[in-house]
Amino acid sequence: MLLLRLPAAIAVIALLLPGLRPSAAAEVKVWAGGVVRPVLSELAPRFEREAGHKLAIEYGSSPEFARHLAGGQTFDAAILIPATIDAWIKEGRIAADSRTNIAQAGLGVAVRAGADKPDVATVAALKQTLLDAKSVAHSSEGPTRAQLMRLLDRLGIAEQMRSKLKPFPGGGVLKSVAEGNAEMVVAPIPTIVGTTGVVNAGPLPPDLQTYLQLTAGVASAAKEAAAARALIRLLAGPAAADIIRAKGFEPFK
Repeated sequence: MLLLRLPAAIAVIALLLPGLRPSAAAEVKVWAGGVVRPVLSELAPRFEREAGHKLAIEYGSSPEFARHLAGGQTFDAAILIPATIDAWIKEGRIAADSRTNIAQAGLGVAVRAGADKPDVATVAALKQTLLDAKSVAHSSEGPTRAQLMRLLDRLGIAEQMRSKLKPFPGGGVLKSVAEGNAEMVVAPIPTIVGTTGVVNAGPLPPDLQTYLQLTAGVASAAKEAAAARALIRLLAGPAAADIIRAKGFEPFK
């Protein structure tokens, strides 16, 4: 049912907005957090096929994209954490009326596929699991690193864990666990679900759970503003809801 519904919804968008007709095909430059890759990997080909546009998607962290801006690079649409989108709206880089909440993802604990799943079901169990771990990977920068540090502070084990923490580039954190270079990682559940070689031992206990939220916006100086707005409307609409949930996200309003 979903396969029939989604392309039809995109086709409606393409017909309603002249700028989306295949005769006006263009490349839409999208900056997105890595956590949304599983969703865009499935939706992008359908959008391109039905809307007649090419999506040029670059995945990275907010600090990376801030450096892009400082270097004079441009984008059409951004799908990043709310704080970044809001800051760029204040700076005049993103059109305020394009701000759209997309989804949010809770955190889980990933271990190498085939390894015994540690107990993370309660606060006490998670604390002991982290203390028993030989190494815990984390991104060298970005929101997931900050979330891990806050988690360790809340558990009262930040100092005890310091020697066990292993930083990796954002795109290589889960890969480090899959390849055995780190024992575990606390990461957004969608990235765990979408990574080969790792499994989710479970979500963080409710008392400790935090969410990585995603908000989208269109650049004020976007070259392909109409197509960028249509893409965001698709991601936030009912046609994409089933895919977003299947990838481990939750609604974010």
